[in-house]
Amino acid sequence: MKCLLLLLFAWTLSTNGSAQEEKIAVYYYGDSITDLTKGAIFSDLDDYASGIEENHIDPFTHISRKEFFKKIEALKGKVATYNVDELFMEWVKINALIKDEHTLIAHLPCYRFPFNGYYCADGVYITGTDKDNSKLNHSRVIAVNGLSMEAVMEKLKPIARAVNESDARLTFIYYLFSPLVIHGLQMSKTRVDIEYTFVTPQNDTIRLKPVASMQKIEQLTGDTIKNKFLRTTNNKNANWHTYVNEGDYMYCRIRGCGDREDDSLIKQLDNMQEEITNKHIKKVVVDLRDNSCDNPPSLLSFIDFLSTRPYTGSEQVYVLIGRRTSSAAAIKALAFKTRARAILLGEETDGSANYYGDPHTFKLPKTKLRVLYSTKKFDSGVGYEGPLRPDIIIPELFSDYITHTDAALQHVAKHQVK
Repeated sequence: MKCLLLLLFAWTLSTNGSAQEEKIAVYYYGDSITDLTKGAIFSDLDDYASGIEENHIDPFTHISRKEFFKKIEALKGKVATYNVDELFMEWVKINALIKDEHTLIAHLPCYRFPFNGYYCADGVYITGTDKDNSKLNHSRVIAVNGLSMEAVMEKLKPIARAVNESDARLTFIYYLFSPLVIHGLQMSKTRVDIEYTFVTPQNDTIRLKPVASMQKIEQLTGDTIKNKFLRTTNNKNANWHTYVNEGDYMYCRIRGCGDREDDSLIKQLDNMQEEITNKHIKKVVVDLRDNSCDNPPSLLSFIDFLSTRPYTGSEQVYVLIGRRTSSAAAIKALAFKTRARAILLGEETDGSANYYGDPHTFKLPKTKLRVLYSTKKFDSGVGYEGPLRPDIIIPELFSDYITHTDAALQHVAKHQVK
C-alpha cells in the first residue's frame, strides 16, 4: 500500500504574511499535532538519511550513496535561504531520487483549496468542489499563477517517487490544490496569493484566488458521474463479477485481496470458473485499474485456469490496467499476460513490474514525521523493467467521462482478436 500513513498538513494563518510561513502544523493519527519548523527539519535530515541507509533493503540503485548524502549536506547548508515550505519540498525532492514507490516522507496535505481534479488526456478537469464553487465543477484548469498545466507538471515531477508518467499524473493531481506545495515549489510568493484559471463547460474563462481550508478531498461535493460506470456499480464489495450481455463477456473487478487467502475471493473465483465453463463464456475481462494488492494462491490458480482455455480469435482474456494499478497488481497483470495470454488494455501502471515494497517505518525525533522504506524486492521473473505498459493504449478522456463511456470496455465489446 502506497499510503499506509496519512499526515494532514495545515498551518496557522495570520494577517502578517511573513508570520504565516514560519511553521506547518502536522496532524497525524487522529488528534496528534506537532509544529513542523525549519529547525525541526534541519535537525532531522541526518536521522532521515541514516535511517534510509540503515533500514532500506537497497536504497542506492538510482542514486549513489555518495550523491544522496551530498544532497543532504547541500540542503543543510541552504536552510537559511528557504522558507519552511520550500525546505520541505527540497527534502521531498531528495527522497524522490531514490525512485521507490514505497519509500516516502509520509504526508497528505489536507489544508487545501476546495477542488478535486483528474488529469485526462484531453486536459485537467475539476471533478469535485465545495458548495461555494460548485459552478466550477467539470471546468478545465488551464493555469496556476499564469503557468500552463505543462509548466506546472514540470514543477511537480521532481517530487514524484516513481519514474513513469502515471505516477507523475497522480502526483500532479495530489498536490495541484495544495497551497503548501504550490508555494514550496516556488510557483507563488505566498500560500494565499495563488490564482487558478478555469474554462467552464460554457467556455467562460474564470480566474479565481480560492480560499484554503481544513478540508479533505472526500469532504468535497462528489461527482455523481463516477457512479454511472460499470466499475463503480458495486462499491460495497472489493471483488465482484457479472456477465455483460452487450459485448458477451464476463466482467470481474478485483480491487483488494491481500497476501492471505480470503474466503470471499476464493468463492468468487470458483463461481467465475464455474460460470465460464458452464456457459461457454469466451471473453473474460479482469479489471485491475484500482488495484495494488498482493497475490494469494487462489488468484494465481484462477490465472492458471484461464491459461488452460483454448486460444482462438474469439476467445480471449482482457486485463484492464492504469495509473492506479500499482505494487503487486502490476506483477499480477503481467502474470495474466504471460501465463493466460491476456491482452492488456488501458494506461501504463503506476507501479513497476519489478519493485521494492513491504514497507516498514521509522519515526523522526524532531518533526515527528514517519518515513516509509522498503524491506523487500519483488521480481516478476520475466525480465520486465519499468511500469507495465498496455498492449493497446486506451487513454482516459474527459469527453468519455462526461458521457459515462468506458472506452476500454467498449473496445472489448467491439473487437475480436484475429
